[in-house]
Amino acid sequence: MAMEQITGKLIGGNRSIVRGSPKPIWKMVVDGSAATTALADPTVTRTIPTVNVFDTGYLQAARFYFGGTDAADETFNYQIIGWVPLSPGSANGPTVLLPVILAKGVVTLGAMVMTTLVTNGKIADTITDTIDLYGTIKHSPTGELPASLILDVRNCIFLTVETDTATAATAYVWAAPVDAPLPNADAT
Repeated sequence: MAMEQITGKLIGGNRSIVRGSPKPIWKMVVDGSAATTALADPTVTRTIPTVNVFDTGYLQAARFYFGGTDAADETFNYQIIGWVPLSPGSANGPTVLLPVILAKGVVTLGAMVMTTLVTNGKIADTITDTIDLYGTIKHSPTGELPASLILDVRNCIFLTVETDTATAATAYVWAAPVDAPLPNADAT
């Protein structure tokens, strides 16, 4: 079963899962992108994003895992953009959305295979972040263990994720809610 198909509701501090809830715990935000376009700076818009979107709802923070198809140690570039409403708008959405680049860097694929999620896929074991905003936590453990990135997403109504495959064949990105943002420190 793919992660985006697992459903449940987080309750209490013990993270019990109540089966049958319609809200997914994980969402595949980028599904096999082979884009090779350089990541551009986003601009203010009146249009709600529709591609590679993660709806933050009322989240405090979100965790991201990255993967791809290729050999270990291949890389791809990423940027995660938070969209902040500048004016209240109407029932159809905000009038103006201000883009804020929350994280941007390079992901390196590890040797850990994730064929249950993606055929011939590898999970990323290293993440860099050149933005390093307050509340951001990079978790790049030693060895071939999965790396993750936690971002403070308060004030953002949507997140979009863009990738540029540097040497990896394709890029995958998954996102999930986190109960609360953590202090600004790199986890090792």
